[in-house]
Amino acid sequence: MLCNKCQEREATIHITSIVDNVSESHNMCEECYQAVSPGAEGLVVEARLAPCHYCGGPPFMGGPDILAISTGMGAQQTKFMCRPCHQEFHRYIRHEFEHRFGPLLERLAGEFERFPDGLPPSHQEQLAALGELREAVARHMKQWVSQRGSQ
Repeated sequence: MLCNKCQEREATIHITSIVDNVSESHNMCEECYQAVSPGAEGLVVEARLAPCHYCGGPPFMGGPDILAISTGMGAQQTKFMCRPCHQEFHRYIRHEFEHRFGPLLERLAGEFERFPDGLPPSHQEQLAALGELREAVARHMKQWVSQRGSQ
């Protein structure tokens, strides 16, 4: 895949941004990425050296651990994943939201109707649900990697 910006070199950096529920993918070569992202050189070097967080394989994607940050259970640090782990990580999170947390959210939505002021779940309830998701993801990925075998 060629770089979206220069259309000359191979795209080795793949970024997806979501703004106002609109997803945009940017595929750039290292030179163009560094030109549009001052200070990005450290992240590029880190990405080359970092193993997959789950299996130790070569990195494909990296970003902050949003579940750790949102629950206050981890400092903002970059977590890298190989392509198979990245795909399974996101598949599992979608599954958990639909099957495990969907009923919880429906129950909470039903409870909102009983409150005249439409109070949302408390901050503690939200943190507890995200903490459960983070733990479930960690257990699942550990089991999934052991069944799949490392890279």
